[in-house]
Amino acid sequence: MELTSLDGPPSPWTAQQRRTLTLTSVAAVLLLSNVTNVLVALPALSGDLGLTPADQQWAVSAYALVLAALLLAAGALADDHGRRRMLLGGFALFAVTSLASGLAPSALVFILVRGVQGAAGAALLSTAMALIAHEFQGAARRTALGVFGAMLGLGLALGPLLGGALTQWLSWRWVFLVNVPFATAAVASGLRTLPESRPALREWPDWAGVATLLPALFLLMLALIEGNDQGWASPATAAEFGAAAVALTLFVLVERRGARPMVDLGLFRLRTFTAAAVAVFAFSAAVPALLVYLVLYLEGVLHQGPLAVGAELLPFAAVSFVAAPVSGALIARLGDRTLITSGLLVAAAGTYALRRSGADGSWTALLPGLVLCGAAQGMLNPPITNAAVGAVPPERSGMASGVNNTARQLGVATGIAALGAIFHAKLGHPAPGPGAAAASVAALHLVLLVASAVAAAGALAAFVLLRNLDDRPPVLVTPSVKGSPA
Repeated sequence: MELTSLDGPPSPWTAQQRRTLTLTSVAAVLLLSNVTNVLVALPALSGDLGLTPADQQWAVSAYALVLAALLLAAGALADDHGRRRMLLGGFALFAVTSLASGLAPSALVFILVRGVQGAAGAALLSTAMALIAHEFQGAARRTALGVFGAMLGLGLALGPLLGGALTQWLSWRWVFLVNVPFATAAVASGLRTLPESRPALREWPDWAGVATLLPALFLLMLALIEGNDQGWASPATAAEFGAAAVALTLFVLVERRGARPMVDLGLFRLRTFTAAAVAVFAFSAAVPALLVYLVLYLEGVLHQGPLAVGAELLPFAAVSFVAAPVSGALIARLGDRTLITSGLLVAAAGTYALRRSGADGSWTALLPGLVLCGAAQGMLNPPITNAAVGAVPPERSGMASGVNNTARQLGVATGIAALGAIFHAKLGHPAPGPGAAAASVAALHLVLLVASAVAAAGALAAFVLLRNLDDRPPVLVTPSVKGSPA
């Protein structure tokens, strides 16, 4: 569709499409910058609110945990109550929780608010992609989704730099307070310009699935994060792992028997779909989760300021931003299997290369590893999404994309908790001084080695399970009440 104008050549998009893409782009930047900017502010935040090592992990993972648990339900809720209402509600909740985060008086309040902010993130992410799919068709949709992906990359790149600048020049509180005017302006703009949209077939959210998945994930994170303090063989830790297993089992039973499940578990019978979920989980647990411990190393061992740390992490995001479109263009030529396997191997090499860091070295020792990890992220995002969506029939593409994004957030949350458990178990309680720096570096090197092994295992799984799109047999799925494959 084109608009003719007396002032210039035809516009390829309507005014309404441009307004929709602008609002969804704001959502993308807020979502990703809110993940990465808190990392740089974490040491200052910890000193001000008295965060323990376990609190630091919760401060980062609470957001990803709730986002992952609510992402698919948020999409169904938007379909039922309206995508415009859900998007603007997500922006409003994001503004309120950003204000509450910036004003948080204690560690507990901050962590709880970050969890609620994950619900806002789920509303924004699920609804933004649905609005783009509704508003754009054909080649215009691919272009719009490309712009949305680029905005996600921009948020990832700007987060550490903006967070570092605000923390150093003002306060860590402004890392969150700065979101308020942008989210508020998005609500005001959307109320004026964004029409309501609902699909022809509306579905109720799978609340039973949410009620079992969220406790399962919370209990798993609790056991991983608190295990060092409680003791891995303690009754408390065993009870937490056991309760998580029970809740996860209940989730599987609910999804198998539900009339409209949040996750069609039958999709996991498809090797390619399963491989895409495993690959994105492995990468997210290996690389994005590591950023927490790299920031602690740069600020705590090398004594870099927040702004310097933000600038030093910029190569990771910048290379990812450049590599993503190149990878997308190579899918047709090389196929998903080659790109995903190669990307995970590059991630394994990058995390291992980060072990060049030392107690008395320079941040430039991290540069090769950061470049490799950024290249891996850019290489992986397009083919993983393509594999997940391409493996299922069109009527399941929305669910496939949602499961893929859920696996990504679960990887981040689980990686932060598991790597944190390894890091703090290795670190112990060293006395202040040079010995403490050496102990921190040794703990970091162990975490990097584990992350490299996780990425390598993901590469092996991708190589064994994945088929390139051209080589896949037709996927025949007979729709049923449960939507399970025939």
